[in-house]
Amino acid sequence: MRIPRQVEGPAVTEHQIRSVTVQISQHPEGGLLIRAQQAPGWSQLVRTQDQLARAVHAAFTESQCASYAAWRGQAYDNDTDGVLAPVRRKRGPGRRDVHDVESWMKMEDGRWRSPSGRAYGAETQAAMRVQDKRRRMGLPI
Repeated sequence: MRIPRQVEGPAVTEHQIRSVTVQISQHPEGGLLIRAQQAPGWSQLVRTQDQLARAVHAAFTESQCASYAAWRGQAYDNDTDGVLAPVRRKRGPGRRDVHDVESWMKMEDGRWRSPSGRAYGAETQAAMRVQDKRRRMGLPI
C-alpha cells in the first residue's frame, strides 16, 4: 500500500474528507489503539511507527467511507449504533416528465411515441410502464 505524502488540490466532491480527528489511547495488552471520530466503530491497534502511519491513512479511508455513506443516506457498515444524521440533499427532485402517460400516443403499428418523439416497441419496459399507468388511470390503451 502506498502512503500518500501530500494532499493535492481541492476536494473533488463536497463530501470528501480533508481532516480526520483521531483518538489515540494505550491498549491494555500493549500498543496504541487508534480511533477516528468520523468513522464510528472503526479502530486499529498499532505497535510500530510504520503501523501508526498506515493506521492514520486507514482512518482517512474509513472516514471517507462513513462520509460517503451518510451523504448517500445509508448506514455506514462499521457503525455500531446505526443512527444516521438526517441527510440534506442539494439535488432537486427527480425528473417528473419521464413517464407523463397522458402525452404518450399509440401508433398504428402498435408502437408508442413518447412526448420527445421517440418510438418504443409495445414490449419495451418504458412502453409497458406507460400502458400500466394508463390502465390504472383509466385512460385508453
